[in-house]
Amino acid sequence: MIARLACLFFVCLVVSGCANNPTALRLTTEAVAAEQIETIFATTTRQPDPDPALMFSGERSDRLSYASVDVTIPEIREQGKVVKPSAVPDITRQFAATSRRGYESHDAFIAAVNAQLARKPKEDRRIFLFTHGYNVTFAEGIYRHAQMTRDFGSAGVPVHYSWPSAGKLALYIYDRDSMTFARGGLIETLDLLTKTDAREIAIVGHSMGTQLVVEALLHARLTGKDHIFRKLEVVVLASPDIDVDVFREQIKDLKPLPQPFVIFVDSHDRALSASRQIRGGHARVGEGRNIEELRELGIVVLDLSNVEDSGDRLRHSTFATSPTVISMVESGRLKRATLGDERPAQGVDDVIVGGTNAVSEAAAAVIYLPRRILGGGD
Repeated sequence: MIARLACLFFVCLVVSGCANNPTALRLTTEAVAAEQIETIFATTTRQPDPDPALMFSGERSDRLSYASVDVTIPEIREQGKVVKPSAVPDITRQFAATSRRGYESHDAFIAAVNAQLARKPKEDRRIFLFTHGYNVTFAEGIYRHAQMTRDFGSAGVPVHYSWPSAGKLALYIYDRDSMTFARGGLIETLDLLTKTDAREIAIVGHSMGTQLVVEALLHARLTGKDHIFRKLEVVVLASPDIDVDVFREQIKDLKPLPQPFVIFVDSHDRALSASRQIRGGHARVGEGRNIEELRELGIVVLDLSNVEDSGDRLRHSTFATSPTVISMVESGRLKRATLGDERPAQGVDDVIVGGTNAVSEAAAAVIYLPRRILGGGD
């Protein structure tokens, strides 16, 4: 086991360079135009950190905390990329914060979210809830959520659920335990968001965070929290680091699945390959080895294996870093395809969807629709 963990860490160190996690929410003193700012709300089961630039640490808290951060999006940047701020942020090229605030109660948090929702047209009063994966600091999760909100053209209000990842490469097992620990906080967050004025909630989980999403939804289903499901617009699991056999059992008790239920897979995902190795060869859902089974379960599968512009050397965050995928989401083509509105030709099982930056089918993603959409039964 130790040798396998060492192998995982070595692979991640070599491939990722290992030193680019934004660790602080640096404040800028420069004037920033309103159109450059994304306000990210957050709930977290992390312990508050005495350093205001960190806000929250990797330690666990049994109390849910509430916050928001105004993030300035740099004018000069590569789509899908997050550049951490230096000690004195250069807001033309780096992400930074213009303000950081905490909320003393859930009522104050709900009021702040509702105020943001009220600024939007009724059809856009939805919440984009995102929860991160392994080795992510509070600041990194906030910056990534801001990047996705801007690049995806999300019209809703972003709410980030930050579970207590240590934000350290060597603490994989600690993060696995923290993810399990944080289930109650995510359920509490979902319950809280149903009390806002949002019409719908879209939830996206990444990597180890997908296990957290599934466990929270499963617990909600088994304990009769049906009001959570009534507001769910879509569930997305990106690069799920979940054992295939475990997922099969989870889905049995989660039915009926929220619809659409979407999974992003990539057969070239190096992080998931390493995760499989340390588990004795047991496949991860995000590797895309059981696409046909997922389709039979009523799940839309988006295969990113042929996307050439990942922007991530591990190919583990392609859903957020690839200009091709970003343009698919931003244009609405991905949503139309997952709903079955862009139907394949008769007898064809998949839809090849490229973004505006895709130059060939090799740079496109393949969407496998559930059998129920294709008329092949339930």
